[in-house]
Amino acid sequence: MLRKDFVKELLSGISQINAHESDLIVRRQATLELLLQILNADFGHWAWGVGDRTNTTIAPLALLTAGYSDREKGMFMQFAMAPETESTFRRPILDRMGVERQITLARSEIFSQTAWFSSFMRQALLQFGGDEWLHTVRYETTNIWSNIFLIRRRDRPEFDYAEVALLDVAIDGIPWLHGTAQEIVPTANAIGLTDRQRTVMLLLMDGLSRKMIATHLGISDDTVGDHIKNIYQHFKINSATELAAVFLRGR
Repeated sequence: MLRKDFVKELLSGISQINAHESDLIVRRQATLELLLQILNADFGHWAWGVGDRTNTTIAPLALLTAGYSDREKGMFMQFAMAPETESTFRRPILDRMGVERQITLARSEIFSQTAWFSSFMRQALLQFGGDEWLHTVRYETTNIWSNIFLIRRRDRPEFDYAEVALLDVAIDGIPWLHGTAQEIVPTANAIGLTDRQRTVMLLLMDGLSRKMIATHLGISDDTVGDHIKNIYQHFKINSATELAAVFLRGR
């Protein structure tokens, strides 16, 4: 259940950020720091990237942090890249998520107290003073995700249901926390494409099917197919996966 004081503080903070900050990165950083303050977390991060929920290889394309020292951030990144993290953290969360678009969970909803004390994840977090955590992940499309991960230091209380609920509302309702394919497509890379081809390309990279693109743009499936064929010829590729790789290599 949402707490009124949490909601009031969040709405007030977001209103201020929206009124005074136009830069997307600055908005995201300010929002992350606001959430740390409201939810009484010690450090955390916001990220977005590509990779569907069945894929063990996900590619973060942007990462913002708050509260970490350089050493702590480095140690967290080592944990994030460890093979054990997939099986002990990411996979259980995605299994709970199922076909839903987003999920927000505290540590206690994935690990019992006994299991948590002996877990790989806790041992990794303890190396830089972390312990209890709160995590949310949202899929904008089938393969573009955004997440927020907040941590409290050792011997601090676990996150409660009201805090879970607020973070869930935040990632659902604050539009600049959502990543999109357009952010990884520099304008220079689209030179030579028509406006309609660029639009089709962005929707394709957002994970939409040919039929969904046709419905979205009010054109026929065959016309979408012609646009996709021309896009592939432009970049000398043969698939949407290769198209994404073109821009990932350029980052």
